[in-house]
Amino acid sequence: GETVGIVHPLSQWNHFSLTSVPMGQEVAVTGLQMVRAMSVIANDGWLLCPVLRFEQTPLVYEHVISAETAKLTRRVLRRVVTEGTGRRARSKLYTIFGKTGTAQIADLKNGGYLKDKYVSSFIGGAPVDRPRIVVGCFISKTDKAKGYYGSIVAAPAVKRVIEKTLLYQ
Repeated sequence: GETVGIVHPLSQWNHFSLTSVPMGQEVAVTGLQMVRAMSVIANDGWLLCPVLRFEQTPLVYEHVISAETAKLTRRVLRRVVTEGTGRRARSKLYTIFGKTGTAQIADLKNGGYLKDKYVSSFIGGAPVDRPRIVVGCFISKTDKAKGYYGSIVAAPAVKRVIEKTLLYQ
């Protein structure tokens, strides 16, 4: 029942796409799809098909990037937390890696984007050298007066979930 994402093939890009796509415009994904992508990086390149495990359902994996690429990407995403926009996810307990996001909400009625309406997000994992968990936090229509960037509203929540969860390891 999951919605399919939108990623147009290169042949359908226009003169705005080169600057729009890297900012997350002209594409659409669900939170689960984003967390699943980050999980590939945490799992050394293995993509896990998500399932509800009420029974002993076999897990299905597919290798989609090299372990070397996944490890290098984790190191870069670690710098997002230590030096970049994800500093509010920095933990004294664990080496968290992650990515912030602040997406304009599409105006489905009139086209374009809604004025001052955002989805703020942070997806993180830990520990960087041997990931055990990936967490995504997505907050829709944040209060702009209180802060709406993913770094402000979502990164601290992910940090708290990671810290509390890994204490049980």
